[in-house]
Amino acid sequence: MAYTYTSTGGAGADSFNLFGTSGGKPATGSTYYFDGGLGNDTLTFNNGFGQYGSGYISTRFTIAPVDVNGLIVVSGSSSGGKIFTFTLKSVETLVFADKTIQLSYASTVDTTPPTLSITSSASALKIGQTATISFTFSEDPLATFTASDIAVSGGTLTGLTTTGLVRTATFTPTAGLASGTASITVASGSYTDAALNAGGAGTTPSITIDTLAPTVAITSSTTALHAGQTATISFTFSEDPLATFTASDIVVSGGTLSGLTTTGLVRTATFTPTASLASGSASITVASGSYTDAALNAGGAGTTPSITIDTLAPRVAITSSVPTLHAGQTATISFTFSEDPLATFSASDIAVSGGTLSGLTTTGLVRTATFTPTAGLASGTASITVASGSYTDAALNAGGAGTTPSITIDTLAPTVAITSSASALKIGQTATISFTFSEDPLATFTASDIAVSGGTLSGLT
Repeated sequence: MAYTYTSTGGAGADSFNLFGTSGGKPATGSTYYFDGGLGNDTLTFNNGFGQYGSGYISTRFTIAPVDVNGLIVVSGSSSGGKIFTFTLKSVETLVFADKTIQLSYASTVDTTPPTLSITSSASALKIGQTATISFTFSEDPLATFTASDIAVSGGTLTGLTTTGLVRTATFTPTAGLASGTASITVASGSYTDAALNAGGAGTTPSITIDTLAPTVAITSSTTALHAGQTATISFTFSEDPLATFTASDIVVSGGTLSGLTTTGLVRTATFTPTASLASGSASITVASGSYTDAALNAGGAGTTPSITIDTLAPRVAITSSVPTLHAGQTATISFTFSEDPLATFSASDIAVSGGTLSGLTTTGLVRTATFTPTAGLASGTASITVASGSYTDAALNAGGAGTTPSITIDTLAPTVAITSSASALKIGQTATISFTFSEDPLATFTASDIAVSGGTLSGLT
């Protein structure tokens, strides 16, 4: 039957024997109190117990630390299943079947403050990334450490675990930060250990933040290009793309891009428009995600600047209303342009020989003037030309040459000299009359054109 047994020693060394002091066979479930008093006192478990189960070995017993009352509690069982609890005071030695254990009644008070180390799984964060923050304590803060004890800037902290020496949480950086650092700290005294010692401060780990996507603005040194011209294209970045931006990242139409520079916030290249384009526009773009900043944030798209293109030289065709001119006649000369020369074409741009040009009109794709041939020309040709480069189109492309139309000229009136083979005639005589022309009158000269008096004229050739 279980019972409670108390034994107190004297002023000297005392020796307690479990078998002897229990008055016989120890009963399971019994509790014992031994006070050794003064001196070095011993409690023996192994003597005399062979007949009751000799398995009183130290590994079957638990020895608790001294409590606030200066007592040590030993509990356990024998191999025979005997269960005991011993409360000891001033008993310095325990003798088990396998070993002897010395006890100490010195008070063990915990006065060491707990410490905290804060670490991060990443030292730098970009768009879309998070870091696992670890709070590693030297002693378990139990329930005294909560999310409210953590001061955070540069982002937010979520999912703090609540047990153990190491607590973790997820840090999400603030969006749209071009650059910055996170701060994750714990103030001293915001948590304790089991002995209620106030905890030390936790300093922030080093975490740099860049959660702002870089941008690029594409500009041109000119808004319009004609033949022979180029434009300087500038790519201005909000953050240096370093080596992640190359010519292969640029999509170009309406011409070619060359000489891209490769360092700095501003990169430049030369745009050369496609030749012989009557009209059009350039497109120079950069796709989003084709470059990054130093933090590897994907860059935004770059839209094309406005560049109009006209690299086709204007042409002029010169025609005449008639192919031949004689005295008193004029021709209408037409100058037909492929593109309106506006005010760049004037009478001074026209080279004329064989006559004069007047009344040039000054607007439209077709300009006209009146050509009057030089008087008194027996024969010849007119020349009406326009030199290349003497006019331009609206894009200032230099115009091509205009060649003369074919115009033959004869403005010299023909003459006729009339002579007779005889200067006097009598009865029965005739005279041969000769009509000598400066130019062949062809069929325009007939007998009806001759006025005769004093006789008759016949047999006109």
